[in-house]
Amino acid sequence: MENNFCPNCGTPISDKNSNFCPNCGTPLRSTQNTMSNLASSIEEIPRHDNNHTSNINTYDITNMLLNRFWKKYAFNGCDIYLWNKDRKSNEKIRSAINHYANIDSCSGEVPIACFDDTVSGNASDGALLSSHGVYVHNADEEIHFLPYRDITGVKYKPGILTKEIFLTRSICIKFSAVLEVNVRAFAEMIMECKRNLGDGFTI
Repeated sequence: MENNFCPNCGTPISDKNSNFCPNCGTPLRSTQNTMSNLASSIEEIPRHDNNHTSNINTYDITNMLLNRFWKKYAFNGCDIYLWNKDRKSNEKIRSAINHYANIDSCSGEVPIACFDDTVSGNASDGALLSSHGVYVHNADEEIHFLPYRDITGVKYKPGILTKEIFLTRSICIKFSAVLEVNVRAFAEMIMECKRNLGDGFTI
């Protein structure tokens, strides 16, 4: 299969239906109103009663979010990984998917980021953000999945040994040995995903 390339950064584009470069976010369509077309089509997406958001434009919105996160956050040397940032990040995220995040790729769900809270580095505990919601697996606890629309708030609770981000009154992500600045950054990413993928697509 022949790859196209981003006209801005030269990244190979394997998905011929992609509207934006997954590396730099440059619009790939030659239409002059790509962004306004995307915005108007987003407004037409009907709200659904099921747990997952519509996948009509989820792929493009997720790519725009990833591009924003790649530029804003440098998680080098910590246990937070962004999808498609590099090979190690993708390996960590795939491991989290294999252990606890039941990603439904058939419905268009794609990963965004994960936090690895294991000593071994196998990403079997932690949290994963996807285009549909947040998967949480704290050590020795059951797995939770929260669609973004079901997150009642993103509240950071500092601690000496364990820091926490509460997503509801009873469900939280526990962070061991992670700098406060990185925990707060992960909380910011959850809030931005909730705003753009769970409460009306506000990019």
